Amino acid sequence: MSVLHPTWNTHQGWAFGDTDLSTQDGGGQGFTHLHQAYSASHPCYTSKVTVPVLWDRTRGRIVSNESTEILRMMNDGLARAGLGSGLDLYPQHLRPAIAALDAEIARDLAGGVYAVGSARTQAEYDGAIARLFGCLDRLEVRPADGRL
Repeated sequence: MSVLHPTWNTHQGWAFGDTDLSTQDGGGQGFTHLHQAYSASHPCYTSKVTVPVLWDRTRGRIVSNESTEILRMMNDGLARAGLGSGLDLYPQHLRPAIAALDAEIARDLAGGVYAVGSARTQAEYDGAIARLFGCLDRLEVRPADGRL
């Protein structure tokens, strides 16, 4: 497992490093920045570099960069390997709630950040920032009240 430094807004983006907040590339590729993993997986890749990433060390490529998909893969893999002793990372009864939360995060949090950043007028900015912080407020209370 590798941990990227939380300050991603460098000229090369997300960075690996031997710091209190990050680790070196645990995939063994010698990457210093996450964009290198994307380029190694798809040499012509020009889109966004996002986290999390599930890296296949044997094949030297990204398997997935979508959190719920990674969760499902890990859950299924543990079950097939007979590991986890009943641990279910993706319980059937929570899947609809997980899907709804994923959609809310994609639309209102991730999309909200981009809407704030791309606002062309003060009114657009004010509306986008209100939606973004409304989402953050809703997400903040979820762990406190036990909801997914």
